[in-house]
Amino acid sequence: MNRQLLALVSCIGGLLLLPVSVFDLSLPTSKVFAQQQHQVSDEQLHQIAKSITVRVFSGNDDVGSGTLVGKQQRVYQVLTNAHVVTSDEPYRIQTPDGQIYQANLVENVNFGKTDLAMLEFQANGNYTIASLGRASALALNELVLAAGFPYNSEKLVVNQGQFTQWKDQSLVGGYQMGYNNNIQQGMSGGPVLNPQGEVVAINSLGAYPILNDAYKYENGEQPDPFALEELRQSNWGITIETFIALVPGFDYSCVNLSQPAIGDSLSTQSLPPVIAKNYQKIREVTVLLDAPGEQDGSGVIIGREGNAYMVLTAEHVVSQKAQDGKYDVVTSKGEGCPVNYRKVKKLPGSDLAILEFTSNLPYQVATLANYPRGK
Repeated sequence: MNRQLLALVSCIGGLLLLPVSVFDLSLPTSKVFAQQQHQVSDEQLHQIAKSITVRVFSGNDDVGSGTLVGKQQRVYQVLTNAHVVTSDEPYRIQTPDGQIYQANLVENVNFGKTDLAMLEFQANGNYTIASLGRASALALNELVLAAGFPYNSEKLVVNQGQFTQWKDQSLVGGYQMGYNNNIQQGMSGGPVLNPQGEVVAINSLGAYPILNDAYKYENGEQPDPFALEELRQSNWGITIETFIALVPGFDYSCVNLSQPAIGDSLSTQSLPPVIAKNYQKIREVTVLLDAPGEQDGSGVIIGREGNAYMVLTAEHVVSQKAQDGKYDVVTSKGEGCPVNYRKVKKLPGSDLAILEFTSNLPYQVATLANYPRGK
C-alpha cells in the first residue's frame, strides 16, 4: 500500500465508521444554495438539465415539464407550475430514462397565489435531484440554461440565453427573474440553470404572450407602457429563493455552510473540530452506498479516470451489500450510480476496498496527503 493511500486511510478511517447521517447524505436528498465556484462545460450543463427535467402528463395529454427537487426514501418530489396542473387528475411523470409513473399533487404545500405546484411519485430507480442556487447571485447578461419538453414532443429542449431582468417587486404569480432563452409552450415547470449547473428558477412565463394580464406587480401597480414592452421581451421564471421562502419545512439535506439557506437548521457545533472546519469538502467527496433491504454505508471518492470514479470504503461494507451482486452509489448531487460487486477491488491485509462508478457529472476528488510514515 503506497504512502498516499496509508495517509488517506489514517485521515478518513474514522469517517467510514461514522453514521451516514453525520454527513447528511441519508435520504431524503436535496441540495440547496450549493453555489459552486467553478463553471461546468456546456456538455455537462446539458447532461445535468437532462437528468433533472421530467415530462408532466394529465390523462393522455402532456401538459408541461417539471424539475426533480427532492426525494424521501423512494418518493420523489417534482416542482412545476400551478398552471401546468390545472387539468383533472390522474397525473403522470415521465422520468429521464423514459419510465412513466403515476403522480399525485402534494396538497399540504401552500404556494398561495404563486404559480408553483408540487407533484410526487414513487419509484425504485435512482434519479438525480437538482442542486439549487440563488438567482439573486446572477450578474446581468450572465449565461443561463433553460430546459423543458415542448407540447407534443418527446424531445427535451435545452438552450442557452442570458439573464436579462430582475424585479425586486415580483409580478403577479411570483415571476421575478427575466431571461431571453428560446422558451416554447410546454417548457413551463422546467429548470433554469446557472453556469455552475444549479437550478436558480423555474420556467413560468414565455416572452411576447398574446395577452398582457400577467404583467401586473404583486402590490397591485401596473407597469407604464415603456416598462410593459420591456417586460414582454423576456421570459419570466419563479426563483428558488421564492420557493424556499414559501416552503421552509421542505427537507434540504445538503446545504453549503458558507451560505446558509432559509430554514437551514444544520449546525456543526456538535461535530469534531477537524470535521466542522472541512465540512463542505467532506460532503462533496463522501458518497452513500445504498442497497435495497440493507443498512446504508459510506465511502470517499479518491480518484477519477475519464467518467469513472474510484471510491474507497470498508471491505465489510461492500461485503454486506453483495447479496444480489448490485447496489448503488448515491452522490452528493443525489445521482444514483449502479455498482457491480464483481468489480470491487479488495485490499489484502486490510478491511478496505475500492469500487468504481461512472457518471457524466463532475465530482470533487479527495486530495491525498503524502505524509511520511513513522519509523
